[in-house]
Amino acid sequence: MQELWTSTDRLPPLVQAVLWAALVLVTLLWIGLPFAVFGIKRRLERIRRTLEETNRLLETLGESRAPPPDSEERPSNPLSIDYE
Repeated sequence: MQELWTSTDRLPPLVQAVLWAALVLVTLLWIGLPFAVFGIKRRLERIRRTLEETNRLLETLGESRAPPPDSEERPSNPLSIDYE
């Protein structure tokens, strides 16, 4: 480990400053990671509940609609051509 510190002493001061800034940034991000994960977990749970409510409302809307017309009244496939 001592060799690592002595090898960084030979680097220019600007490179040392960039390395230290990167190390501090990664450390702060690593500390904040659990808070971000739990925040996203709460949002995903809220989205899931909203989707369940939307699906329930769509099911009740589908049940209240009139049944589709008989299949005899509408063409089975308007784009098909009968060559016989």
